[in-house]
Amino acid sequence: MYVDKPLTGVAAVQTLSRLNRIHPLKSQDDVRVLDFVNSAEDIQAAFQPWFETTITEPTDPNLLYVKEREVMEYQLLVASEMESFIRVLGTAGPGRMPDAAERALLRVIELEKDTPLAGQAYLALAQLHRKQGKTDQAARDMQDYRRIQALAAHPPS
Repeated sequence: MYVDKPLTGVAAVQTLSRLNRIHPLKSQDDVRVLDFVNSAEDIQAAFQPWFETTITEPTDPNLLYVKEREVMEYQLLVASEMESFIRVLGTAGPGRMPDAAERALLRVIELEKDTPLAGQAYLALAQLHRKQGKTDQAARDMQDYRRIQALAAHPPS
């Protein structure tokens, strides 16, 4: 989560407490908060009315760089494509972005094979292809999505 505005009182508690919600593709080890505005003391003060103690562990200032390196090792993100995306985002409408999105989703599918994450990538591809008017391709993407959903519901023995 990226925080770019002050969080105080109940808004801080509600916003940060939502990070505890569960999801099948998320674990608590995946949760990170990058706060550009609030100090640890401000957040502790916001939680004070609801909790007797608040534990704030010191963070490693290099954590973001370590995680970036780990993500880049998967080769799902390509620096030149990210730079192109930023240029297009700043100068053009959304019609120029689907190519980069499609390439990234196809890399996720190639890497993840028949996992739930690949299923979500197929679903996103189906939505993208439908918006582009590629209804036949969108239907094939949905077939792959449903196939992976069925595998997850009834794994082979």
